[in-house]
Amino acid sequence: MSGASGLAMGNDTRPNVLPVKPASGPGFLGPNYNPADEMLPPASVGVHRGGDLTDVIGAVRGIIYYGDMLGFGEASSGFTLRVWRV
Repeated sequence: MSGASGLAMGNDTRPNVLPVKPASGPGFLGPNYNPADEMLPPASVGVHRGGDLTDVIGAVRGIIYYGDMLGFGEASSGFTLRVWRV
């Protein structure tokens, strides 16, 4: 089998059927992208420590905002579009 690599298989006369150059471009797993670079910190989206109703609403908005960012890449509803203007 040591000399089999130089033999043609069937009608294929190519010396090698596998790619020999390294792949260029984003690669098998896609581009190097870190979603954390695109997300705002919790305080910027209205999440604050406290026991008032506004603090609870801010926490819920934060959860929905981060879910939207992870799932869709942007805020997807009116409730989360204005989350950081609170």
